[in-house]
Formats: sequence, C-alpha cells, structure tokens
Amino acid sequence: VDAVHEKSHASGKIDFSAKINMHAFQMRFVGASVQDITKKNESSFYSNYYIGNNESKWATGVKNFAEVTYEQLYPGINMVLREDNGSLKYDYIVQVGANPADIELELIGLKNCEVINGRLSLQTSVGELLESIPVCYQVIDEKKVEVPCEYRLAKDKQHIRFVFPKGYNKGYDLIIDPV
Repeated sequence: VDAVHEKSHASGKIDFSAKINMHAFQMRFVGASVQDITKKNESSFYSNYYIGNNESKWATGVKNFAEVTYEQLYPGINMVLREDNGSLKYDYIVQVGANPADIELELIGLKNCEVINGRLSLQTSVGELLESIPVCYQVIDEKKVEVPCEYRLAKDKQHIRFVFPKGYNKGYDLIIDPV
C-alpha cells in the first residue's frame, strides 16, 4: 500500500492496476461488556472513515487519543489501548479479586492459528502474523515482578485464553501485555 501511495505522489498519477493483497480478521472479546470508556491525551489529528457507499455509515473528524481505556471489559478487568512508536499496544489490567480466565478472545477469519514455542502464529491469506510470548507482571513493593504467562488455544483453534503455569500473587493487580 505504501509503495503504491509513494508512486502516485512521485508520478502525479494513481496506478489503479496495481494489485494490493490484504487480509482482515476479527478479534472478538467473548462475554465482554464495556461499562465505560476513558480517553487520555487528545491528539490534534483526526480520522475520516468512508466505509462502503452508504453515507450514513461514514464518520468524519473523528478525534484521536494517545490512550483509551475500556473500563470493566470483564468484571474487574480493564483493557488499555495506546499508541507506542506508531503501533497499537494494549494491556489487560486484572484487578485484585478479578479472574484473568474471564479473558477469552475469538479470532475470526484466519486460515489457521497455533501456538509455536510460546508465540501465537496467525496464518492469513497473505502470510503469517507472529505474536510474541505474552509478558505479564505485577508491581509488588514498588518492584516489577514478572509472572510466567502462556497462550492457551482451544481445540477449535479460534479461542484463546491466558494461563499462568506458576500462578500469581492474587493480592496485587496483574498486568497482561500480549506484546
């Protein structure tokens, strides 16, 4: 996409014959129910969404934020999305008393999904997207304490949960960073 964009700027013409291969898939939060959304650090930038031919579904001047928190995505679990060096990052904040097993992701529209050496391999029509081993930690006595965490893929190869083979200290919040 970037190459076609740059070429059109250089030549002043848009090459409509260029073939761009893309693949989209969905990540659904099974059983989730957002109670509130908080936004931080509004950007001066905005986005426009022209999806399809139905103008009633278009959105223009949509504000951008550096950080958005989905409060109570699951009971006692928030999800924080943020921009990090041009990439989207997200963390789950599991509060004391909440159950991280409530987090269940359903991946829809992939050719295949598997866990290879602790990493999540997502096969699309244009190649593999490889997610890193999740990083989990707790802040205990002002120190970051790592917590071993793994992806657990269901037999249907569409549903994913996080598991903690050595457990964690239930007296402190747990941060899950799928990296």
